[in-house]
Parts: sequence; C-alpha cells; structure tokens
Amino acid sequence: MYRRLPFCLCILLAGCFPVRREFNPYALPGTEIRVVQSKYQELDATPEYYTAARDLKIDITIADTKPQVLKTVLWYRQSTDDPWYRGPESAPGDRWIQFRPIEGRHYCRGSVVYADGTEAFKPNRAARACFCLVVDQTPPQIVLAHPGSVHALTAPDLEFQIWDGGLGPQPTAELWFSADAGASWERLGVLSVRGGANKTGWDVPVRPGSRCMLKLICRDLAGNESFAETDKTFTILPPITMLKAGERFILGAEEADKPPPAPEPTTPPEPEPPAPEPAEPEPAAPELPVPAPSQAAAPQPTTEPPPPATTPDAMPLEPEI
Repeated sequence: MYRRLPFCLCILLAGCFPVRREFNPYALPGTEIRVVQSKYQELDATPEYYTAARDLKIDITIADTKPQVLKTVLWYRQSTDDPWYRGPESAPGDRWIQFRPIEGRHYCRGSVVYADGTEAFKPNRAARACFCLVVDQTPPQIVLAHPGSVHALTAPDLEFQIWDGGLGPQPTAELWFSADAGASWERLGVLSVRGGANKTGWDVPVRPGSRCMLKLICRDLAGNESFAETDKTFTILPPITMLKAGERFILGAEEADKPPPAPEPTTPPEPEPPAPEPAEPEPAAPELPVPAPSQAAAPQPTTEPPPPATTPDAMPLEPEI
C-alpha cells in the first residue's frame, strides 16, 4: 500500500498541473493589437498574431499600475536568447504605440512611465513575452504534380508540396477544377495540408474529357495567398462500373429506375418451338414425250468377236480308218 502512494501522488499532481501550450496562433484581422499584460499570464498560452501589415498600432494594458501613467513603452526581441530591446512608446496621454516591425517573429511586452518620470515593469532577460507578433509577407510556395489519367467517381491521391512557415495549426487549401483547359473554374472543396510534401485524396467529378486541369489555392495565417496549376491538361475517363446480376448499365452508369430482377422460374421449361417448315422444292423441268414402240429404233445387231484362226498345228487329227 505504501509503495503505491507515490504513484498516486504523481497522477494527482499531473492532473492539477496540465501541460500548457506555448503559443496560440491567431490571424490578425486588421492592424490593431490589444493585449493585457499581467503577472498571471504565465499560466496561459501566449497569443501569437500573424499579419502581413507593416504599420501596426499596439495597445498594451498593464495590470497593477498606478493611476498616474504617462505613456507606455514597447519592448521586443526576436528570440528567447536575445536581450530585450526598447522600442517605440506612445505619446503622452495616448495608449496606442505605432510600431513598424521588419518581417519575422517578434516577442513583445510593455512597461509604463509615470508622470513623475519613473518607469515600472521593465523586463529582465528571463521575463516572458506578453504576446508574439509574426510579420509574414511571403506567400506560400506550391508545386502541384500532374495527376495523370483518372476515372470519374474515384478518389486518387493528389501529390503537391508547400513551403511556408506561417501556415498555422490546421492549414487548408482550396482545390479548383477546369474542364476547358483553364477557361473557367469550379470549386471542388477544401483539402487539409501541411508544410512540405503532401499526398491526399480528391474526389474526381463526373466530367469525362481530355482538357481537364486542377488548381490549388493556399492562404497562410497572415493572409498571403498563392496558387499552382497543373502544367498541362489531363484526361478524366468514364466511371468504372461492374455488371451485377439482375441490373442493367448504360454508358458506364447504372440505369435509373431499373425493374426488379425477375424470379427464377419454378415450372418446367417450355418445349422448344417446332422446327421451321422446309422450303418448297423448285419446279422440275418438263419431261420429254416417250416415243411409241413402232417408232422405236430397231435394235442394232451385236457383233461377236470372230473365232480364233486355226493353224496347221492346231487342227484336229482325223481318225484313221
């Protein structure tokens, strides 16, 4: 029993202190950022804002300050190993800080200057950021592989690659289809993507033809958009169907409203139909008249071969008297 006690205490402590996420990514809808900085934010994930804008306005509300706040100062660094750099500050009596960062990641927090000139909440090297700002002006780079000849109503794999560091936690891309070599496009759906090589299934529409193309459109959290098209057209073949017992198929698709299959006959099979009647014989040629006996030709005498000639040696001897 006492041996199990430390193990139970570990489970209890693990449930009381859940694993904390480091950052929560968000897409910044505009150019203004409002954040609250307090000593209790160490228990929460730091918000991470993605934007493509360069001119930003930041309002940092710092808890536990005196009422005689004159201005707010922005502190930032580009990695957790760098020291904090003093940035721009708000005008006296104004809460907004004008910030024009370069492209990249910026860890930010603030401090306040009171009316008497003293400054509070200056960060030390170990201080945690109040929020993270990611300025991304580079659109994703996409390479779309040629799908080859495919059959309609199937879901083959579509291979493509995406390079971008700001796709966010659950990035997606839109798949578009053209049946006329890019003259017009229709949206097929949304695919889940990730940075690097991708292979995902897509639903082939029932649009058989040889002038088909695909286009993939991807947007990152900062709002940058890019697309890629297949380098040449491909062919969609008719759907593959298999003939089932009692069903009929027309042009590769199952016939609608097909009649139910007829039950198997239980009665003995019907007798075979009679053989077709023979064809009528062709009319015979007319017979010639037979001549009368008187008019019949007289029989010709048969000639017998003459007796063999006798020779003196072969003559019979006469009896002697």
